[in-house]
Amino acid sequence: MVAGFASSGVVAPWLGFTAAFLVDAVSFLACAGAVAWLPGVTRTAEPIADGEPGERKGVFGTATALTAVPVLGLMVCLRGIDALGSSSHNAALPVYSSALDPDDPAAFVSRFWLFWALGNALAQQVLQRWTKRTGRSVGALGFGLGTVVMSSAFILGFDRFPMAAPIGSAPAAGAADGLTEVSYTSHLQTLPETLRGHAFGLSATVENLGFGLGMIAVSAALESFSALTVVAWSHRVAIVVAGIYLLRLYALRGADAEGASGASIDRRDGAGVSGS
Repeated sequence: MVAGFASSGVVAPWLGFTAAFLVDAVSFLACAGAVAWLPGVTRTAEPIADGEPGERKGVFGTATALTAVPVLGLMVCLRGIDALGSSSHNAALPVYSSALDPDDPAAFVSRFWLFWALGNALAQQVLQRWTKRTGRSVGALGFGLGTVVMSSAFILGFDRFPMAAPIGSAPAAGAADGLTEVSYTSHLQTLPETLRGHAFGLSATVENLGFGLGMIAVSAALESFSALTVVAWSHRVAIVVAGIYLLRLYALRGADAEGASGASIDRRDGAGVSGS
């Protein structure tokens, strides 16, 4: 990822867009080859505890997945809004970069994504080592906070300081993006196997829908408004929804704390509401 972002500013101007797309296509073929070599996964039935829903099909399984874990529905909704925000900066960055340097339109966007990728990779490595050392994970709380930081950093990337954005807001956005990816995925992976597939399927649908609709809306908005305005409004929506999510999470944690003396609380990462 880092090499791809770093090389794009060289490959596109020197060799042309056709060469850049060919490199992109080869990378996907390499990914397909890697996936083909992965060992198969044997699905085993999990014991169903008293009162726990069993296997569900179709829409019923999806509905069960949404209700099985506190704030999961709001979490998936926030993921979709986050995807909409991502569509805004993905569409606006080339426009903004072209306006900054018409003679070299790939310069700014290439540097921005390079430092974003470095921040993302660094954050994921740090989180991996922290999790192994402490046995804990950032959980649901990290997802909400990471979304706020990420959206704020992307807004700042378009605001008044274009030369400082690649080494300032871009790494921060990348690191926060890595945090949200790890926390969100780990949250869904803690679901029982009978619900996990439904949750991931619903999540992918919502994310793709948010990104696709966002690209259509953002492309139209960029015809009338500046890149900063479009990105700021899109990511502000994500920040507001993240704030609602965090308040809801805090309320559930407070309710768990009050009931802790009378009942045991499930503290699995993601399956509980501890966010730890």
